[in-house]
Amino acid sequence: MSERKSVEIISDAQLNWNTAQSFLGSKFDADLIASAKEQVRFLALVKKTPALRRPEVLKCAIHRYWNNYLPLAAKFQSKGFPDAVLSKTGAHFVPPLDCAWIWHCHKLSPVRYASDCRRLFGEIIDIRTIPSEGTEINNSERDSCTLWQMEYPDEPYHLVQPWEDGTSMEFQNSLNRTPKESSLIESYNLEDAAARQAPFYFQVQRSWFTDDGYLEGALQRYKGYLFLIQQSLENRMAKDRPVFIVPTYDIDLIWHSHQLHPIAYARHTRALFGTILDHDDTDTDRGEGAKLHSSFLETCDKWWATFGTVYERAGAMYRGPEPQPIPQSPDNDPKALEEERRLLEFTYKGRWNSSSFDSHMESCAEDSPDAYLRSIFQVHLVVLGARNLPHPSTRFKEKFCVRVTTIKNCKALRTYSAAIKRSPFGDHAEWNYGLAMEAERGTEGLQFEVCYHRFRKELFAGRCFPSKSSPYNYRPHNIVKYGSPMKKNEKSDTQILGKVSIPWSDLKLHSSKPDQWTTKSMVLDLLPVKLDISISVTPSQPGPKLLRALRSPVTDDSCKRIARDIDSDAPLQSGRWTTKIVVNYTGEPLYVIRTRSAHLASGAPASLQCTWEDTIVQIHQAECVSDGVTTAGAAIATAKPLVSEFHKAEKDQVQQWSLLNDGAILTVRKPPNDRPGNLDCEIHGRCGPHPMRLLSGRRIDYATADETSTGKFLTLVRYTPDAPRGKATALLSLSSACFEIMPGESSVLVLVICSAVNMSMHDFGIPIHSNNSINYCYSEERIPDRNGDQIGAIRVLRNQLSAKWSTPLPSDVPEVQAIRALYQPWWQLGGDFWPVEALGQGQTCWPAACAGAACGGNRRRPAYKASSYYDERRGGGAGGGCRGGGGGACGGGGGGGGGACGGGGGGACGGGGGGGCGGGGGGGC
Repeated sequence: MSERKSVEIISDAQLNWNTAQSFLGSKFDADLIASAKEQVRFLALVKKTPALRRPEVLKCAIHRYWNNYLPLAAKFQSKGFPDAVLSKTGAHFVPPLDCAWIWHCHKLSPVRYASDCRRLFGEIIDIRTIPSEGTEINNSERDSCTLWQMEYPDEPYHLVQPWEDGTSMEFQNSLNRTPKESSLIESYNLEDAAARQAPFYFQVQRSWFTDDGYLEGALQRYKGYLFLIQQSLENRMAKDRPVFIVPTYDIDLIWHSHQLHPIAYARHTRALFGTILDHDDTDTDRGEGAKLHSSFLETCDKWWATFGTVYERAGAMYRGPEPQPIPQSPDNDPKALEEERRLLEFTYKGRWNSSSFDSHMESCAEDSPDAYLRSIFQVHLVVLGARNLPHPSTRFKEKFCVRVTTIKNCKALRTYSAAIKRSPFGDHAEWNYGLAMEAERGTEGLQFEVCYHRFRKELFAGRCFPSKSSPYNYRPHNIVKYGSPMKKNEKSDTQILGKVSIPWSDLKLHSSKPDQWTTKSMVLDLLPVKLDISISVTPSQPGPKLLRALRSPVTDDSCKRIARDIDSDAPLQSGRWTTKIVVNYTGEPLYVIRTRSAHLASGAPASLQCTWEDTIVQIHQAECVSDGVTTAGAAIATAKPLVSEFHKAEKDQVQQWSLLNDGAILTVRKPPNDRPGNLDCEIHGRCGPHPMRLLSGRRIDYATADETSTGKFLTLVRYTPDAPRGKATALLSLSSACFEIMPGESSVLVLVICSAVNMSMHDFGIPIHSNNSINYCYSEERIPDRNGDQIGAIRVLRNQLSAKWSTPLPSDVPEVQAIRALYQPWWQLGGDFWPVEALGQGQTCWPAACAGAACGGNRRRPAYKASSYYDERRGGGAGGGCRGGGGGACGGGGGGGGGACGGGGGGACGGGGGGGCGGGGGGGC
C-alpha cells in the first residue's frame, strides 16, 4: 500500500490558522471547555422541564428575572453572601431554574445584556453560579434559597422544579399568584429569545458534544471563526452589506459558552473588533436563497480561502427540525393508569409478572454489553482533486474519476465521482465532491482509487484499439462490446492509476488531541498521482443492535423441520409452526420465532387442528447443529392472545396479547378502512424498571418528514430519569421485519411485540408485509462470515455538506440498485445484502416441493399418492397446503384432487387437478 502523509496545503493558510489560535489565551480555554459541557447539561435539564416552554410560565419567569433575580445577583456580586447565610462550603449564588433559563437567553444577546446591566446596575452582572465540585452544589443551593427568602419573603425561590410539565392544579395555582408584568423597561423580547433557543439542545444532543477532545477541536475552530470575522470586517468596503458569518454547531456551542462569561466576552471581542461582537439568532429560515442559506455558503468559501480546509465538520451540522413531542409517561397519565388497572384483571395473579423479563435480561448473552458491540461514528469526506495525472492522448478522449469504497464489510459503498477531464492548464483535476456517512468501526477504513477512462470510437464491428501510449499498466475494466456494422459507438476502457487506504486507526477515533478532531486536509500518495482530500470524524459511540427476521421452513412440535422427503412408513410429524430465523447485522442467527395458529392448521384432521385460543408465539435461542443448520433451542419468551368472552367477541376488531407470562399486555386495534396501513397499538406492563409506550410511526430520534410510511413502523419508547419525556429505544419496521434496538433495550421484547402485531393484522385481514424484501428465505449456505458484508456498516447522511461540494454518483451499479444500497435506510435493503434466497410472489419457504408443507403438509416421494391435504399418517402433497393437492414440477395436475377448502393445484407447466369445494386449478404454463 502506498505511503501517505499530512501536508500543509497553503503556507499562508497555516499562518492564518496559527494566528487565530493565539486568540483568547490558554488559561481561558479550559474555562470554555468546562462551560460548554456544563451548558449541554443545563440545556438537557431545560429540555426535561416542559413547563419552561409554556407562555404563561415564561411570562412569570421573565418577571421574576427582572424584578427578583437580577437585582439580587447584582447585590451578591458586590457583597457576596451575608455571614448569617454562608455555610461552610457554599460560595456560589445558584439561580432558580426559571430565572437561570431566562438569564441564559439574555446573555446570548451580549450587546443588549451589557447595555441593560449598565443601565440598571452600573456594571455587567457576571457571577459564577455553578460550583466546580459536586459536593458544593447542595450547600450553594441551600444558601441561595436562604438569601432569596431573606430578600423576598413573599416570593418562593422555586417556581418551576426540574421535570415539571406545568399541568398540575397545584402548579397552576402557584403560577396564578405570580405577577406576569415586568416593572422594568425591557430592551429585548426574552420570551421570543427563549422560544428560539429552546431547539438548540436538539442540535447538540450528541455524545461528542461533551467529549473533551471534540470540544478542544471546536475551540480551535471557534478561534478560527473569530479570525474570519476579523478579516471580513477589515476587508469590508463601505458599500458592502453587513458581515454575517454562520457558525457550525460545534463553533456555536463554544461561542455560546464564551457569551455566558459576559465580562470576559466583552473584553476579548473589544480587543479583536473594537466593540462587543453581537450574536444574532433571529434568522431561522434555512430555505434555498434565504439569508441563512446564502451566508453559510459564503462562510464556507471564506473559510476555505483563509485556512485551506473544508468548513463543514462531522457531527457539527444541522440535524433538521426538532421532533414533535410525544405523550407523557403512562405513570403520569390518568387514562393510561385506568386502562392498566382494567388490564390487570386479565393477568393470572392480578398483577404484572416481571420475573420472566428480568430473568431473560440477566441470562441472555445477546443482551450483554460485550456480546453485541457495534461502534459507530460520523465521517465527512471531500475529495478535492488530484495532481500528476497522465498527459492526454491525441487519439482518445480521456476522463478521470475517484472511486471510494470501504476496506471491509460494505461492498454496497462503491461511489464514483463525476468523470472529468484533466485541466488544460496543468496535470491536475478538481472534483470537489463530498460524502457524509455514519460508519461502523468494522469497515476498518476507506479506500480510494483514481480511475482513468479512455473513450474511443469504433467504426467497424469487432474492432477495438487498446492504447499503448500510457505509462501505466493496462487494466481493462470492462470488455468492449461489438457494435453494429458501420455504426459509431463510444466505448471506454478503465485503468486504475493508483489505490490507497486510510484506516480508521490512523484518524485516532479515541484520541484526546484536538488536532485529531478538526477537519484535516491530507495528500494521499498513489505514485505518481497525488490525491487531495479533506476528512473529519466524530468520536465513536455504541451503535444500536440491528436484527432481521427471515423466513425458515415450517417446524413441528419438537422444533424439527417438516421433512421434505419422507418414506411411506415414516411417523407423522405432529404440529405445524411457522418459523423465522432472526439474524444480526453480520448474518449470525440469534433467535428463532415460532408461531402456532389456527390459520396454519386450517382444514387439518382433528388430531392436528389448532384453535384460535391455542395460538402462541415462542421466542427461542438459536442453536447451530451439524452442517451449520440452525434450530430452535430453549424457549425464552412467549406471547398468547387473551381469550375471555369479551376477547372472543371482539377479536375481529381488537386483540390483546399477554407477553412474557403477564409481564405486559399488548393491545392491537384494527385500522380504519380508509387507512388500513396505520397501526393502533398500546402496551402496558412492567418489562424493565422504566415505563414504556408503543407509538405508531417513526418518532423522536427516528422521526422523518415523510408521513406516508407512518403505519409501517412502531417506535418503542422508555421514560427514564435521564429522559423523563421519553426516548426511543427501538424501531420496528413491520413491513420488512427489521429492528433497530438501542443498547439496554430487550431484543426479545421487540420480537414478541412484532410477532403479535403481525398475527393480529393477519386476523384482521390486512397484510402487513407490503415490502417484497420480506419474501426472502433463510439459507445457512449463504450466511456470510464475520469478514463479509455487514448490514448497517455504512449509512449515508443527507444534507450534511453544503452545495459547494457536489454529491457523488451513488455507485457503479444501476441507479435503482445504487439508491437502494446507499440512500435508503438499512431495513429497506433487498436480498443482495442479506443471507437469503429470493422468493416469487406467493411462495413461502421452499420451491413448489414445500408449498404444501407451509400450510401443514409433508412432501412425499411418490407423486401419484399426493392427498388432498394430508392424511392421518403421512401428510399432504407437494402443493397441498390449505388449497388442495398440487401437481408435479413440470407434469400434469395433482393426483389427489381437490383440497379441503380450495381446488386442486396444477403443475408448474402442466394441467390442473380436480376441485374440492373451489374447483380445479389450471397449469402454470
